[in-house]
Amino acid sequence: MTLGDRLEKTMSRNTALGLVLAVVILLSAIAVTPKSYQLEVGSVYQENITAPREVEDTAATNDLKKRAREAVSPVYSKDGAETVAMQEQIQAYYNQVDQVRNKAFVQLDLVSARWEAGEQPGAEPTVESILTDAFYQELNQQMPESVDKATMLALLSATDEQWQAAKTQATDSSNAAFENGIGEDAVALAVSGVQKQLEALPVPDVCKQLAAKPITTYMKANLFYDEDATEDAKRKAENDVVPVVYKKGQTIVKAGEQVSQAQLALLQQLGMIAGGISVPLYLGLILGILLLGAAGTYLLTRVMPEIDTKTILMSGICIAFVLLAALLVIKTNPRYVPVCFIAMTMSMIVSARVGMILGNLTSVLIGVMAMISGATAQGAFIMLLSGMASSTVSAYLADRCKSRLRLLSCGLAGGAAGGLVYICMGLLLGSGFMTILEGVLISLLVAMVAAMVCLGSTPIWEQVFHVLTPMKLMELCNPTNPLLHKLSMEAPGTYHHSIMVGNLAEAAAEAVGADALLTRAAAYYHDVGKLKAPLFYSENQPQDMPNPHDKLKPLESARLIRNHPIDGERMILEAGIAPEIAKIARQHHGTMLIYYFYNKAKQQNPDVEPLLFRHDGGKPTSREAALIMLADATEAATRAGGASGNYKQTMEKIIQQRYDDGQLDLVDFTFQDLNTIARAFESVLRGMYHQRIQYPDVQIKREREETRS
Repeated sequence: MTLGDRLEKTMSRNTALGLVLAVVILLSAIAVTPKSYQLEVGSVYQENITAPREVEDTAATNDLKKRAREAVSPVYSKDGAETVAMQEQIQAYYNQVDQVRNKAFVQLDLVSARWEAGEQPGAEPTVESILTDAFYQELNQQMPESVDKATMLALLSATDEQWQAAKTQATDSSNAAFENGIGEDAVALAVSGVQKQLEALPVPDVCKQLAAKPITTYMKANLFYDEDATEDAKRKAENDVVPVVYKKGQTIVKAGEQVSQAQLALLQQLGMIAGGISVPLYLGLILGILLLGAAGTYLLTRVMPEIDTKTILMSGICIAFVLLAALLVIKTNPRYVPVCFIAMTMSMIVSARVGMILGNLTSVLIGVMAMISGATAQGAFIMLLSGMASSTVSAYLADRCKSRLRLLSCGLAGGAAGGLVYICMGLLLGSGFMTILEGVLISLLVAMVAAMVCLGSTPIWEQVFHVLTPMKLMELCNPTNPLLHKLSMEAPGTYHHSIMVGNLAEAAAEAVGADALLTRAAAYYHDVGKLKAPLFYSENQPQDMPNPHDKLKPLESARLIRNHPIDGERMILEAGIAPEIAKIARQHHGTMLIYYFYNKAKQQNPDVEPLLFRHDGGKPTSREAALIMLADATEAATRAGGASGNYKQTMEKIIQQRYDDGQLDLVDFTFQDLNTIARAFESVLRGMYHQRIQYPDVQIKREREETRS
């Protein structure tokens, strides 16, 4: 296990990120410390003490805010739902009374009609005459609440105008109370107000009583203390307070004046008391770095959703190197800071997008540090733009760079981009020729130095963190690699199979946007586990050799076959090859069923457990591993079937089998991707197994034999 692996294992991602930020903050803490004074409450200083920068008197401001909050009155809010419920209850009461009156009047009309027709003797019918005991009981059951017969007679004797006037008055008065809001301690007062309005009406008492009854029953509070609204009002009043601010150069303590507690607190806030620190300055620097760190983390996680501890640590080391260089040269000439080193290095060992993000964020940080260290805002801005241009171009060109010479050219291009910024800004600002030339030359020099440092550090990244750079992958694909050489000598059939799988998988990787170089390298090593027993695999068996599996039980044969991915992983790790390749080697068969020996065992025992005949390397978790799984099966099936040309059907069957078996569940392949993979495989296979011209069988005699004849 390498140092990088041990660090990644012992540190969580969050811990690593915290460590990187701490180092950056420590190395970036370059600030101008103001003059300090030996003072305490009551001390007298013989000179004016002025503010070195703009600062807020937080104590005075907080006192004003406190007073503003205390001046805010409580806020009450009406409960609309409760109000509607009460209004509906009151109206329902009146509706029931109306129904009773209407029923009585309909009955009176019917009796009166019979009397007028001479069907009913006696005097003309009246309300009193029809209100028999039975009819009273019938009407009383329909009332909202029971009333005596006298009250019922009085209600029916009132005119519609009188009853309607009472209802309207009660409704309007109650609605007005609801609209104004009724507090919990004002319900009785609201009810009394409605009753007084009713008492003033020239209508029968029974109308007043029945109209007031639902008011006294259902009227409740609908106005309650609103804690949230009150707090919002207090907060608004607090925010409206104008802060008490001391401008730069404004006197805090006058000469000969005794220092007050508030003045001392303000001086401590500025870091002007001996033993103290400039809290706002350092806090601003820290917050700025944390903000850049948060932005970088967000952008990186968008680029790499599963960004690991190793990437964070490598980023931190690169940034620390640049900041250390900045500490040496920033006060003399900030343009000497090699910002593009981060962009080139991270682009080469991770990706261009990561390099661009980190390079640009570091350029911003260096620009701020330059301004703190005394550079003009204009100069710091130009340097920031130059650093961003240089980082962007060099990162783009250095993306997974496969050539060490090209890496130097990436540095040259990045330096030229930074120099172009100096030319543009110099022309816009009217700078002299020599000033512009100096900026261009410095940009080129710094970028080339950064490229050479990046190139020199590449083996360190590869060794310490087991980084698979394109250059490292190219080395792993070299047949002279000890493990590949051993495979070619001891298992030549497997070696040839691996090369063919590499061709297939690489073509498919390029087609679907996977890492083609990693895919090829992993394909070369995916079957190295067969070295443990090469003759037990058909591609390594001489034609005249009996199959050793004939002497084994199907389960024993299956156990030997299923072991080779695990053995391959172990051998790759022991050889010091990247864990990424070892993982692919373990997963290249997924959890597929070993069909041949399973079917053979099933013929002997129909109840045999299929799980015993499945690979246990785990399903592929990356596109590269899945591509090698498909390419491995495709190559084997094609080789077994010969160059018949029916490749499409074979590939579709293989892909469908693995899809149906759930082997691709952990990989984000779409159906379009699977079709693209199949087409890529077919193209390679047709090139490998193209038909040749059939040469005629011509017997050629040697020239000297013809001469003799």
